[in-house]
Formats: sequence, structure tokens, C-alpha cells
Amino acid sequence: MITQIDAEKLLVAFCLQGRDATRLIADTYGVSEDDIGDTGLRMIYGTCVALYSERKEVDALAVQGYL
Repeated sequence: MITQIDAEKLLVAFCLQGRDATRLIADTYGVSEDDIGDTGLRMIYGTCVALYSERKEVDALAVQGYL
């Protein structure tokens, strides 16, 4: 059985695959930061969306540098 935290981890991991993945989650499916319950995952997801909005590459290194 998949839990909410597992789903959030998968969502964030998917976003870290690049701009297209982040666009799919944020724009196509309309997931917002408020939809993420875990504080740490919310911060990472928000960073992915911010990088995407700034037209920058979205990956683990970019997120780490942004944070």
C-alpha cells in the first residue's frame, strides 16, 4: 500500500528529472506547494517550481544550489 508520504516522495523525485517533468506536475496536473504535506518535500518541490518558473534547469544540483 502506498502512503501519502510515499506519493509525495515520488512526485518530488519525478520533478527532479527536469523542467518537463516539473511542468507536467505543476502546470498540467496543477499540484501546488500547499498540496505537499511534508515540510522538507514541500521546500524541495517549491524550489523545483521556482526554478522552472525562472526558466532554469531543474535537477538535484540546481535545487541544492538554490536552497
